[in-house]
Amino acid sequence: MEAPSSVAIFTAMDSETRAAVTALSDTMSAGFARMDRYFELSQQQFLEWRAELRGEVGELRSEVGELRVRVDALSERVGRLEHEVALLRDYVTREIAEIRLELRELRGRSGHTDELRREINELAVRVERLERRQPD
Repeated sequence: MEAPSSVAIFTAMDSETRAAVTALSDTMSAGFARMDRYFELSQQQFLEWRAELRGEVGELRSEVGELRVRVDALSERVGRLEHEVALLRDYVTREIAEIRLELRELRGRSGHTDELRREINELAVRVERLERRQPD
């Protein structure tokens, strides 16, 4: 048995049923058209957002690149400063050692006056204070 065609079924309907089916078909077509339009608008909005986000991501990449350059420059500068501080620390350590040696030599000499001994002791106290302040 062969299935009846949709045209045969449609012609077999009474006018009221045909009108209802036609109205339903028109309603469905309008609904599909609205859905198509919705998807078109959604796609358009998505493309706009994507373009906007790409622009913002490009700006962020540019800013990150600039920040990297600045951080690299600062890192280099900090490295140079650390080197200079190390050199200064070494210099101060050598100078303090030399002053201590000279103070020992001065103390070892005989015939100092009380005033000179007091000045030597004051200098020794100052050197000790400098050594305590010096970071390791």
